[in-house]
Amino acid sequence: MLKFTKTLLILLSILLILTSCSSKNTVSNTVKPGNSPTSSKTGSTSSVTEGVYGVGYDESKEIDALNTLFDTSHSLQIVKKGGTQYNASSVLTDVIADLLAKAVEVKPDSPAGAKLINGYDFKKYDYKLIFNGAKPLLISIKDNLVHFDGQNTLYELWGDSSKLWENIKYDSKLDKYDLSSSSGLETMVKHYKNDITGNGRMTDINLVYKSSNNSDFKGELLLRIGTSEVSVYKDFSWQLRPEPTINEPPQIKFLSQKGTSNKIIIVYFSRLTGGYSQTGEINTYCYKSGKIQDIDF
Repeated sequence: MLKFTKTLLILLSILLILTSCSSKNTVSNTVKPGNSPTSSKTGSTSSVTEGVYGVGYDESKEIDALNTLFDTSHSLQIVKKGGTQYNASSVLTDVIADLLAKAVEVKPDSPAGAKLINGYDFKKYDYKLIFNGAKPLLISIKDNLVHFDGQNTLYELWGDSSKLWENIKYDSKLDKYDLSSSSGLETMVKHYKNDITGNGRMTDINLVYKSSNNSDFKGELLLRIGTSEVSVYKDFSWQLRPEPTINEPPQIKFLSQKGTSNKIIIVYFSRLTGGYSQTGEINTYCYKSGKIQDIDF
């Protein structure tokens, strides 16, 4: 397993690891979230349904932060802009909870974060997510952003979630919103472009997360280039809430090689291992003749 510490710069770490280690790593994560949101009632309704609350929970105070949302279990209702409000199925609720568990808060004290927040239209949304006991969550699919209604705190989703929302349908038998296909659903995709073959043309590279559709927030991470794809991590559990298991989410870096125009494709993330300690996990690939290939050093 390839490891690096937080005190080292990421690029330096990658270079050191690639020159000193011998194999690509795998992931086994046993950390499980507690009290993830689950759907508790069936049927459509015009008001938020009763949910399950923990001891000492104040029903009169609406939740307006994602971290607090995961403290207790909730039912979920969904409203597409201009549409009708329906309960969400348990599978759909778990998938959306998985989505939110990986969202990163936009920092207002950073220049980029302040610019985004100051220029954002907090009234726009594509879907409204109504967890009982919480302010409605408004999600903009194109912007990849979500926020609580009336609040100016923005959360950025890890990747493009448009395929998830395209798969939501109304099930007349259940009288609920459900997924048209829940098997191997691509919940989020992180898009990259790079001249990885040295031919002067940019290639689309996608890091894909497929949800397992359960409250464990586990899924599969894949690397996809054109029609070629490889599984990077299976049974992969990573989240920022309710308990963070990672410091840096999965991402891709590109590294030039001597003697060839093909670049190394590096998929990595850093895992929290207790307290402030963390380890980095890296897989390396190249793209040749239309296929993704593993690289072992």
